[in-house]
Amino acid sequence: MLSDATSSAELYPSIRKLPLLGVQWADLYRRMKVQETVFDLLTQQYEIARIQEAKEVPTVNVIDPANVPEKKSFPPRLLIILVLTTLSVAVTAICVIGSAHWQEIDPRDPRKQLAMRVWRRTVDSARYAATRLHLQWANAFLKRFQP
Repeated sequence: MLSDATSSAELYPSIRKLPLLGVQWADLYRRMKVQETVFDLLTQQYEIARIQEAKEVPTVNVIDPANVPEKKSFPPRLLIILVLTTLSVAVTAICVIGSAHWQEIDPRDPRKQLAMRVWRRTVDSARYAATRLHLQWANAFLKRFQP
């Protein structure tokens, strides 16, 4: 019973202490309201600053300006020229010899007829694929810019 009275006295202050507690409560309430207002204002300014920063971010940043090299290091142009020239001469020679050999073959030869059919189908398939790819790209381009 004594412990109940002690805890009751702690929970409910005496009438003499009420004016002091009221003043203390009002002071704490005022401080809390000031801090709450400051927090709201800082939060608003933070959000505005984030939006402004997102608007002002440049799409390209120059980190380090480029320097023109004094000497070209790679690829070796002379080697590329020689390899491509040799390759183009070899391919041209193969095409000329193959074309001459193709002309000598009898048109009724079943191997030549099979090769012609395969060639036509391959060309037709390539044309169809190129046309379809072109249409897909055109549709994607148009969809991107339609409102």
